[in-house]
Amino acid sequence: MPRTGRIEIKNYYYHIISRGQRKDNIFFCEKDMIHFISNLKKALHLTDVELCAYCLMSNHYHLLIKKNNDKIEKFLRILNTGYAMYFNRKYNLKGHVFQDRPKSYIILDEKYLFTAVDYIHNNPSKKGMVKEPCDYLFSSAKIYKNRTPDSMITFIKTNNIYDYKKILNKENEYLGDEKVFLKIEKRKNRINKKYKQNRSNEKNIKKDFDALSKSISKDNPIKSSRKIIAKKLYERGFTLNEIAVVFSRSKNTISRWMAE
Repeated sequence: MPRTGRIEIKNYYYHIISRGQRKDNIFFCEKDMIHFISNLKKALHLTDVELCAYCLMSNHYHLLIKKNNDKIEKFLRILNTGYAMYFNRKYNLKGHVFQDRPKSYIILDEKYLFTAVDYIHNNPSKKGMVKEPCDYLFSSAKIYKNRTPDSMITFIKTNNIYDYKKILNKENEYLGDEKVFLKIEKRKNRINKKYKQNRSNEKNIKKDFDALSKSISKDNPIKSSRKIIAKKLYERGFTLNEIAVVFSRSKNTISRWMAE
């Protein structure tokens, strides 16, 4: 299934999560984290994106960013590619350092915004690494508690996030246009519905495939039986893509089988 395109809207906040390949460590020591922060500053300097909060963990990182004029993809490409080159060079490794595309969650209301900041900063204390979030060196928790710049995090732009807790007395306090909020919520619901439908189709086609394989393969050679099964599945309403997944073949191959 092709991945869903990232929703990018100017002046909105995003919670970014990026993990190591196979959930392996991406930071082995403090020097690695310091280098990552240096690369983070570079990515911020080269793109029109604001960083509002962050936390580095051993095998992943969290960022709260605000998108301005540049695409988030550009910012993350500079950040992750630069660090991956450093990481592979230092540890004499090859291949991907990060797992898939970083996850990004658009923040549509003020309650979610404050919750995201809180969640990001509480990661180390939840893992038992420190007693209090602000004791952790590689996050922006300290600046939120003290409201004073730290030498390592002067590139953080908190805007008015300090005071968002005070205004959480209303439900659905939208960050931006209500129409945008409702449009994205509708899109998210549509994607979730499609995902559930695809999962249901996967279970059904696997069930039908197994049943047809048992009945048809007995009297036919393997090569001809798989084409018969594919045609039967197509007749039952399954798409060429779904059939291709079951047979571990390309869509073009399945289409050719249909014509034979």
